[in-house]
Amino acid sequence: MSNLRLWPWMTRLTIKDKDSKLRCLSPDDPFAWAQREFINEVEYQHNQGKPIRIIVLKGRQLGISTITEGLLFLWCFMFPGSNSLVMSKDREGSENLFEMTKLMWDLWPYRSLFTTTRSSTRRLSWAETLSNFRVESAKGREVGRGSTLQAVHASEVAFWDNAEDLMPSLMNAIPNRHGTIVILESTANGVGGFFYDEWMKAVRGESEYTALFFPWFKHYDYKIRRTTLTKEQCTPKEKDMAERYGLTLGQLAWRRRQIRLMNGDEDMFAQEYPCTWMEAFLSTGDNVFPLEALSDCYLPPGDEYMGKVVGMSRGFLINDNGQLRFMKDFSGNLKVFKMPDPKKRYKYVVAADPSRTTTGDPCCIQVLNRTTMEQVAVWHGHLTTDDLAEQIANLGYWYNNATVNVEINGGGAGVIAVLIHMKYPWIWKWRRPDRPLNRLGNVFGWSTNMMTKPWGIGQMQHYLTKRSLIIHDDRTFNEMMEYTLLDGVEMGPASSSGTDDTVMALMIALMTNITEEAPNMAEIYGFDERPAVGSGTGYADQEYHALD
Repeated sequence: MSNLRLWPWMTRLTIKDKDSKLRCLSPDDPFAWAQREFINEVEYQHNQGKPIRIIVLKGRQLGISTITEGLLFLWCFMFPGSNSLVMSKDREGSENLFEMTKLMWDLWPYRSLFTTTRSSTRRLSWAETLSNFRVESAKGREVGRGSTLQAVHASEVAFWDNAEDLMPSLMNAIPNRHGTIVILESTANGVGGFFYDEWMKAVRGESEYTALFFPWFKHYDYKIRRTTLTKEQCTPKEKDMAERYGLTLGQLAWRRRQIRLMNGDEDMFAQEYPCTWMEAFLSTGDNVFPLEALSDCYLPPGDEYMGKVVGMSRGFLINDNGQLRFMKDFSGNLKVFKMPDPKKRYKYVVAADPSRTTTGDPCCIQVLNRTTMEQVAVWHGHLTTDDLAEQIANLGYWYNNATVNVEINGGGAGVIAVLIHMKYPWIWKWRRPDRPLNRLGNVFGWSTNMMTKPWGIGQMQHYLTKRSLIIHDDRTFNEMMEYTLLDGVEMGPASSSGTDDTVMALMIALMTNITEEAPNMAEIYGFDERPAVGSGTGYADQEYHALD
């Protein structure tokens, strides 16, 4: 099988640019940076012998729809017998996309070699290849039924009214084999819905789709070349963005102008022109946690935190005749970001949200450093009651005899019972928010109810806003990002396939920490005050990062 090279064919296609001028596609055009990355991924997947499956989250007017129309058009000639379908959110969008393809056909240098058997406002067919290209609106309910498709472009999927109903039947019309293409692309439309769910699955590696994100600031045209903006005139947020993403004053000036055109709505700009894929979903208005603060508190492996590169080891914690050993294994359920402090200066919290069954929602164990408020380990998966209790106890002993806590709702009471039977000595006792926190209850474990859940979630919001909670785990971050107000009162995952076990376990860990006696700072640092971030004292001197 010879390798597919698309650009020699793409350069024969004519498009109309933003200035209404006709020109051919070109990989050398500075405007084509996103198109080049897109075509590279298409070629890679095809040349690997895979069906092409790509989901694209993008800013406005980066040329992804144009290059995808060209791709599906060429597919009709490169692979005879292909049926290509383009779908947009409404009839107007579909007609605009078809106009691009019609122009490519009308001005194609090889047009004279082929005969159209059908040419209408929505369809092109050719006698020599037996291929056809058509467009439809996502408003239809029977699209794709009764036909086999080889190439599909679903445009602005996040804005389809019925994507959850339409896409499954559409996907059934596409064979899962080499030579087929499915491209899902859209700007963001808030948290939740089909496109958001599929994007998150792709990001987590739980999908056949490869996720491609294209930030606005990489686009050649999105800047004011002769701006009068100075560094002194920049806001703190603009200065932070300039440092974080390498933005120039011309780009910041362009951003300011676009926000003015959007009536000063910065959230709308973030949705239409995101810097990161997380920011693209920021403007829903229903997120429980402040997303900008959450993003600041998220430091995944590879990022630097207080002078050290965040590491991560994955594997299993083994109890070998009373000796606890961490065994590295990429398939393991335990992620370790920081090993236990070998000097035993630091105290930890181990908190769990248990699953009701071994086949339902997964359970999660979060380990939090009580002094630095840093997530140091996460266990995630399915376990029986006995096995979960053993895992909690093992993590508790390993992390310097940590205080452990378990949500007692559902199967949690059974886990507490096993921990008591195992004689684990440091189990958290119940406190109430309307009583002195030093007054212990008579029962073990955390109960999530109408009184305690707002208390716990409110504390998480507070610590995030103060940038006092450090998160390293991607699943925890993703679940927190899509944790929303579902009906104005109840809170939960916006995604139909989402879970909140990492959120609940982290909430319990946080509440365990703030209701326990404060860590002894003098014992840890030699004085009564936690050192300032970046001071070179305390955390930055630790040498027990987990690294693969």
